[in-house]
Amino acid sequence: MKPDGTVDGRTPSPSTAMRRLFVAGSLALISGVCAFLFAVHPSESRLVPTCPFLLLTGLHCPGCGTLRGLHHLLHGRLASAVGLNPLMVGALPYMLGSYVGFVRRALSGAPLAPGAKAHRWAFLVPVVVVLFGILRNLPFSLFAWIRP
Repeated sequence: MKPDGTVDGRTPSPSTAMRRLFVAGSLALISGVCAFLFAVHPSESRLVPTCPFLLLTGLHCPGCGTLRGLHHLLHGRLASAVGLNPLMVGALPYMLGSYVGFVRRALSGAPLAPGAKAHRWAFLVPVVVVLFGILRNLPFSLFAWIRP
C-alpha cells in the first residue's frame, strides 16, 4: 500500500475504502439526527422518549435537557440551550474538535487511536459529569440555573 492509501496509485485499499465509508456513514447519521432535531421539538413529540432516569427517580440526570438544548441550538437560541443543559453546550466544542480530528486521522490513513497514553486530565470528565448531576438536583437556588 502506498502512502496515499492506494494499492496501485488509483484504487483505494480496502482499509482506506472502509474508513471513508465509515466517515460518510457517521456524517450521514449526525446530519440525520440534526435534521430530525431541527424539525421536531423533543418536548412536543412522542417519537422522543422521556429520560428513563427522570421517570424512575424523579431526578435530573446529567444529560437531561440535551435533546431540547440541541433543538434550541439548531434554531440559534444559545441562551435557551444553556438554560436546558449548560454541560452539553460547554462540551460541544470539544466533541466537535474530537470528531474533526477523528475524521482527519481516518481519511489520512493515520492510526485511529491517538496513542495508548490517555490525556492526563481525562479523569476529570466523569468527575465533572457526576458532580453536575448531583448539583443540578440540589434544592438550593444557587444551582437553579443548571436545572432543565
